[in-house]
Amino acid sequence: MAVAQEAVQTTGTETLSTIQVEGESQVETATSPVEGYTAKRTRSATKTDAPLAETPQSVSVIAADQIQAQGARDIRQVLRYVSGVVPELRGNVASRYDQLTLRGFQPDTYLDGLKQLGYFYTIPKTDPYLLERVEVVKGPASVLYGQTPPGGLINLVSKRPTEDPTNEFYLETGNDSRLGAGFDIGGALDEEGDALYRVVATGSRRNGPQETVETSNFSIAPSLRLRLSDDTELTLLAKYRNDPDSGSYGALPYQGTVDPLADGSKLARDFYDGDENFESFDRKTLQLGYEFSHWFNDSLQFRQNFRFRDAEVDYRSVYGSGLSDDGTTLTRGTAASQENVNGILIDNQLLGYVDTGPVAHTLLGGFDYQNLDADRYYGLGDSRDSTSPPPPDLSINNPDHSQTILPPARDRYEFDQDQIGFYLQDQAKIGRLTMLAGGRYDVIDTTAVGPGTDTRDTRTDRAFTGRLGTLYAFDNGIAPYVAYTESFQSPATSGTQPGVLDPTEGEQYEAGVKFQPRGSNALVTLSAFELTQKNVTGPQQPDGTVSQTGEVQVRGLEIDGKASLTRGLDLSLAAAYLDSEVTSAEDGTQGNEYQRTPDYTASAWLDYTQPSGAWKGAGGGVGVRYVGEQQVSNTNEQQVPDYTVADAALHYELGGLDPAYEGWRVGLNMQNIFNKKYVSSCLSSNFCYYGYGRETTATVSYRWQ
Repeated sequence: MAVAQEAVQTTGTETLSTIQVEGESQVETATSPVEGYTAKRTRSATKTDAPLAETPQSVSVIAADQIQAQGARDIRQVLRYVSGVVPELRGNVASRYDQLTLRGFQPDTYLDGLKQLGYFYTIPKTDPYLLERVEVVKGPASVLYGQTPPGGLINLVSKRPTEDPTNEFYLETGNDSRLGAGFDIGGALDEEGDALYRVVATGSRRNGPQETVETSNFSIAPSLRLRLSDDTELTLLAKYRNDPDSGSYGALPYQGTVDPLADGSKLARDFYDGDENFESFDRKTLQLGYEFSHWFNDSLQFRQNFRFRDAEVDYRSVYGSGLSDDGTTLTRGTAASQENVNGILIDNQLLGYVDTGPVAHTLLGGFDYQNLDADRYYGLGDSRDSTSPPPPDLSINNPDHSQTILPPARDRYEFDQDQIGFYLQDQAKIGRLTMLAGGRYDVIDTTAVGPGTDTRDTRTDRAFTGRLGTLYAFDNGIAPYVAYTESFQSPATSGTQPGVLDPTEGEQYEAGVKFQPRGSNALVTLSAFELTQKNVTGPQQPDGTVSQTGEVQVRGLEIDGKASLTRGLDLSLAAAYLDSEVTSAEDGTQGNEYQRTPDYTASAWLDYTQPSGAWKGAGGGVGVRYVGEQQVSNTNEQQVPDYTVADAALHYELGGLDPAYEGWRVGLNMQNIFNKKYVSSCLSSNFCYYGYGRETTATVSYRWQ
């Protein structure tokens, strides 16, 4: 944002003319705050600080301003307005995890460029209030990150110290007895600005969407940036999160949610399949890390990113596993797990800038390592296991949520995985032409120990992945591009024989065009792609064997648009068409649509804020989201109907009313304003999930210098 400073100099009785000095108050980087909705730069797609408009890949960025305007309280809600995303894979019951699909596949989540290591129920979760932005890299990304799903990845960028002071606190309340609070403070610790700090914290509690359950969480993220010299910088980053209560993790059957019961009724949205005395979930996660950089000269930089993660979970649950034959009771199972997981990640990068004649190269070489070590005591109790009998059935018409339930017997499981990767990348630019090429080699060693000491699976996987892309930026802001990218994932070892399964392989061909109108704060990306995943495993057979002849293909068209227009108008548009197909399978599903991949999704969000006058800061937003029909499984025998929901927001900065109230802001957010009852997804005929009902949240915040 341009600023002007006026200087008036006097000599005796003569006054010199006013001097106008124009400059940029803040230059955006890939980790700095974004002004408005439209980010200009990204690090996630290339691991370099690159312009989004010149990156030959589809990347969506959701900035903190949009997160605040929409009142998003988890990552799934943040990504509701991104093309190709189905954000409610487990509906309203799975508030403890951010489960979603991207271009048909569940993506991995990264934090500041390093993977959020997780194992079963210790999968991490991050509150959006701690984040500066969320970046969605679409398509395979193994060249820079190692094993990743083919649909893409989500990179969460933390708030970190800035030279400008940051001071804010907020309070919130809402329906379901919601209470929340948080603060964000930071600034310089010395006059020179060589030591900067920031502390962000947030917490909330509320009644869960199901009867008798509650959710509560607390997060704090301190950080410290040290300028050790003109060429050397170190940023320390820490995060701690505690989830003592996380609601229900159960499910409801297809009959009773999508289809009616025998009497023509459907189960209530808040129907609880669990037991209030048995249900528990307590997760604690600690992450400690740093980002180090050193310039050897003007064209060569070394960077090292490191993080240690430690997590523990104590979990017990009663879950619905299907309707009884007479349709009056819900059969159930129990699950219990105690898990301790720690992980280490380190990414070493050498970044160089070299000119070879008219070609300007940005060269990146890297070596990364990650280790995940998990220890788990886990057991299930259902009709399939005579040693752990199932819990009592639950009456649908007269449910009893306080019965005598015995925990299942538990067995010990161990899991250890090391990943080592080497990668090279060249971003070459000739005038307005950008060319991108990269390659990576990975070695992954995995050991899994099942119940007892006799079941030990070990395997080593190796993979090479590559990428190519090119983009041409015309003077009018139009930039067509084409790209090819690859991915791979090592299969889980537990329950399989070593050496039997190969890593899944993904590849994507993509062509698109980006449009950034000159002089505007807007970016539109239109992309067409063909994405294929090979070596997909089929269902496990009664003898325990698993076939691996499957292949899934997703062809699609997507459009994403962000604009922060003049006079306080912000806009986010997204739409996608996904044509999915099981192209190879031995279970009779070849030629069918791929599960949980709707053909059509679309969303639009418009927010207006009065820029001046007595009503300065007053405004509101409205959004609409559509998700098309989904197949429950690859057999295509059952479908989840399409749904459309609307969101809205009102906000007002009180400084426009009276200067004494400068810095105060009040807001009201409402999701699903018409309280539409819908099923968001089904994992099978016994595991279906209602979407979020109407939720209203009122917030008051104060910012000061």
